Amino acid sequence: MRDRFLEFLRSASRDGSLIYRQAVREMLVEDKCSLVIDFEDLRSFDPELAEELIDNPKQAIEAASQAVNDLLRLEGEEELEEVHARFKNLPKITQIRDIRARHIGRFISTEGVVTRVTDVKPEISEAIYRCERCGETIGVIQSGNKLRTPAVCENRSCASRGPFTLIGEQSKFIDWQGMRIQEKPETLRGGRMPVYINTILRNDLVEAVQPGNRVTLTGIVRATQPVAGRSSGTVLEKHIEVNYVETQERGIEEIEISSEDIVEIEKLAKDPLVCEKIVKSIAPSIWGFDPIKEAIALQLFSGKYRTLPDGTWQRGNINVLLVGDPGAGKSALLTYTKNLAPRAVYASGRSSSAAGLTAAVLRDEMSGGFVLEAGALVLADGGIACLDEFEKMNEQDRAAIHEIMEQGTLSIAKAGIVATLNARTSVLAAANPKFGRFDSYRGIPEQIDLPPTILSRFDLIFPIKDVPKEDKDRMIAQHILKYRSMAEGSLPQLIDPELLRKYISYARQNIQPELTREAAKRIEDFYADMRRAGTEGNPVPITPRQLESIIRLSEARARMRLSREVTDDDVEHAIGLMEHCLKSVGIDPETGKLDIDKMLTGKFRSQWDKLASLSDLINTLCEQHGAVPVKEILEKAQEKGIDPKDANRLLNEMKHRGEIYEPRLGYLSKA
Repeated sequence: MRDRFLEFLRSASRDGSLIYRQAVREMLVEDKCSLVIDFEDLRSFDPELAEELIDNPKQAIEAASQAVNDLLRLEGEEELEEVHARFKNLPKITQIRDIRARHIGRFISTEGVVTRVTDVKPEISEAIYRCERCGETIGVIQSGNKLRTPAVCENRSCASRGPFTLIGEQSKFIDWQGMRIQEKPETLRGGRMPVYINTILRNDLVEAVQPGNRVTLTGIVRATQPVAGRSSGTVLEKHIEVNYVETQERGIEEIEISSEDIVEIEKLAKDPLVCEKIVKSIAPSIWGFDPIKEAIALQLFSGKYRTLPDGTWQRGNINVLLVGDPGAGKSALLTYTKNLAPRAVYASGRSSSAAGLTAAVLRDEMSGGFVLEAGALVLADGGIACLDEFEKMNEQDRAAIHEIMEQGTLSIAKAGIVATLNARTSVLAAANPKFGRFDSYRGIPEQIDLPPTILSRFDLIFPIKDVPKEDKDRMIAQHILKYRSMAEGSLPQLIDPELLRKYISYARQNIQPELTREAAKRIEDFYADMRRAGTEGNPVPITPRQLESIIRLSEARARMRLSREVTDDDVEHAIGLMEHCLKSVGIDPETGKLDIDKMLTGKFRSQWDKLASLSDLINTLCEQHGAVPVKEILEKAQEKGIDPKDANRLLNEMKHRGEIYEPRLGYLSKA
């Protein structure tokens, strides 16, 4: 077998060049100890040898590794003490849930998401023992999970059965690392639980991946006694000894797209009404909500990610928040988006924790140490996270996604583990108003009960009010009844969902739109005009954060048309969506002007002015009289134009923050 592998390595050629002879020379130049062999090359050169690798991998890999050293010698190079033959590109990928007893001892290829990685630890490959009776040193090659000791002393004059002492400094060790991979979220249909398998990385494969990476690997399936519980049972644990691991750099573009699909995609893109058709294909069973459906469509296509010359990174993912009355269809929109997106995860606020969404630190049963396990938002890297009942999350859990929404990364510092993971995830969140249903007598902004630090990270915010109107209600009822009466499979679809998934994937993979000069000028003019309204003490209507949102939305719409240029029309649609949202949640009910402070600080500019005026008033009165009657404060505030109801609410806020206190009933004093 060794000679056959050597013949393959010497003779295998591609495009007239001896690929592996050249690869061996490059291996030495780059100071590597592994030679990566394409399985397809081996199968075309010697099909029987390729079959032998699948059926008897341990012996075949050892023979191939020895053949690499033989080739080094033929090339006039020195043999390496440690060299490894690694095989990639097996024709069949076995899914994790399909690994069965028949695969034990065989060479397979599988793929998945890395959910946890252990520390790198030394594994003993040859243990050197010293006989305590005569001092003889004995080497024992290790295999399996348990440390093997000498049966008898090799010194014939001693031949004792011990005791033997392990000499650590003379023993040989190799690097060892445990890794757990799990099925990809997008492959799970019908509510199935994801299946995982433990794997072992050795030698130069350690530190090759981190949690959240999507990998394709080859290796030998093994069955061993479980670490915990009864070790003498007949039921064993399976794991994979990895021979080669490759990180998949592609994100949402992993969907297979055939040449026939590309023809269909390009045909669809030539339709002048393609954008309108895509928007109408989002949740067609739900009547209305055109601006929201357009926002979700843009979110699916995403803006362009940029790495600036100074190394900083700008996000392209678009975050959308839906705040609406119960029964308005928010959850249905989220569920449809989750099923349509090429990669998506769905989580509910009441049943999700910060660790489940971001990353958890757990004790690993393989190594005994603490390991980092990736959560839902890390697994959705490059896709969409649909978060329902957003307002029911704990404050700490909501705070965990701040960095993900703005920076696209997740920084972890727990149990001595400090790491930064990629989480370039778009967030589509749904929440209910503060009082369960929108109150028509209160302003919409004050009924969105979310902290400004979260609100400011959403590109678009849509309030959904369920107001009875006979014409509209009849149309909704007719629409629902029409869909209910249709047989399954006959629902009208402008674009087939599977084609739309491939269209989205193709656009994100191949289209990197750039702003035209006219489009950039339109965005610049809009921003300058809006900012001009915020001069001379007026509230600030827009900030650079909204400017970046408009750029992302414009790029997403260009991608929707498979266009490499962002046009005026794309910018106009993006500005229209942004103005729609700003007018819904950014209008100060007292002044009637746009005020972005509500999303940035939690209060409108007019409220901050009242608060500052009231604080100055209390300071002045307390300096003159000490404790001041509440009645007197309210009278003086009314003279300054502050309504008693507003003044009472602001006083309660100041008491809650500890700025003032009540020394006795009906009196207030500065803290």
